[in-house]
Amino acid sequence: MLCTLLTCAAFGGVLDDQADQVMRHMDQALEKVERVECQVSFGIPQKDADSIPGTASVQVAASPPRYSSRLQARDVPWRTVAVQDGGHIYGSADGRASSSPDYGSKAIQVLYNVASLPGDFAYYAFLDREERKRVIDEHAAMYLQPDEVEGVPCDLIVTKRSWAVGKETIMLLTFLWVDKSTGLPAAYQTDSLMRGQQRPGIRYEFSDVKLNPTWASDPFAYRPVDGDSTALPEEKPTVEAHTAIGVGSALPDLGLQSLDLSALRLRDTAKGPVLVTFFASWCGPCREELEALESLDIVKSKKLSVVAIGTFDSKKNLRKFAEERAQDGIRFCLDPDCEEKASPLAAAFGLSAIPHAFLVGREGKVIAEWVGFDSVDGLKKQLAALGDTD
Repeated sequence: MLCTLLTCAAFGGVLDDQADQVMRHMDQALEKVERVECQVSFGIPQKDADSIPGTASVQVAASPPRYSSRLQARDVPWRTVAVQDGGHIYGSADGRASSSPDYGSKAIQVLYNVASLPGDFAYYAFLDREERKRVIDEHAAMYLQPDEVEGVPCDLIVTKRSWAVGKETIMLLTFLWVDKSTGLPAAYQTDSLMRGQQRPGIRYEFSDVKLNPTWASDPFAYRPVDGDSTALPEEKPTVEAHTAIGVGSALPDLGLQSLDLSALRLRDTAKGPVLVTFFASWCGPCREELEALESLDIVKSKKLSVVAIGTFDSKKNLRKFAEERAQDGIRFCLDPDCEEKASPLAAAFGLSAIPHAFLVGREGKVIAEWVGFDSVDGLKKQLAALGDTD
């Protein structure tokens, strides 16, 4: 399949008869489905190592989107949990329970534990009616070939979706293996294409699927505890707990790296008034926020400095991203542990989603904090805490 990706990226949006039949078969099979329970098998991604096989017991529901996902590695004693109740995400990973608001809009890129992945993608595969309708209405699918998933005969189709993020265009290719008999998704994989480069996604396989099951209790009301998860054997110890930086806090004296990888100190780099914002090269809202900041008079006139810290990404990608966008008003730096699961900098700032910004006043203390990017006007309102944004 991977050898067909480049041709798929260029397909002209013709919904051929076979793709049309497959999409409509799936849409009809899922037309009245509001809840799904299934097993989701996939390769759990690991840094600097091959993925490890795992299976999640997943329950998903629509209106509003919710999921409960309990993930267990097959060959090692490791497990993790994530629950999304329509307002917050609750989880337990590496023996520690935590929670985060559910930033469901495109204004934010949410980072959470790996158990959230099968929950999200089971919802997309089974309950995302709007996307199925869009694909049919916009003729945005192509039939690839007959295939099998664990011996089940399937039709393999690919759908596409593209949108502009600042000056960039991102295309998502979603591969759907649809059971020939039932019309239900048997597997799902989303790849991204940007600047001519392809990033293969994770393939999720679905089994033991139950439609509109009856549950004795609300699975989305459960709140995970520390004991619901374990750490992978021989994994590096997690970062010591920090009190997250917030309004009224002084910036911690933590280390940064410049783009040439020389050592910096946060307090020396971010002297007020300054906006400290965290970004990643793959984060669309981060790109939009940085472009908006570049356009502001308060930044152009240097009344406000901007320190953009790259994290949750490879140093290679972050450096390339920053070097292509070098601006006089924005100083790009790197989280020294941006490629690690445990980052003292991310822990100190309580990062669970990006972009995440901290506005530091002239006295060196945080006077405002926000997550996400909505618009230039919204950004100006946030910066009004300085008392001078024009």
